[in-house]
Amino acid sequence: ACERQRQWEIAVALLEDMALQRCMPDHIAYNSAISACESGQRWDLALHLLQAAATAANEASREDGCYRQRLEPGYNAAISACEKTGQWQQG
Repeated sequence: ACERQRQWEIAVALLEDMALQRCMPDHIAYNSAISACESGQRWDLALHLLQAAATAANEASREDGCYRQRLEPGYNAAISACEKTGQWQQG
């Protein structure tokens, strides 16, 4: 819902709230927040969240080998956010 309405601030705040409540965000939460950042053209936050998701994937991969694969929509959204804002040109 946050993605469709370009409310990236709410999506990021929800992820932060999850951490405060000691609730580990899953791939769905990360992908949704990254997509919301893409819609809001916040490539910097999209990349930051992707890094956090990748770190979580490394932790989860011990239990669930498919976690990293489930982040594919997040990778695509982060790449798209960079493309839309011309950040792909940065070395």
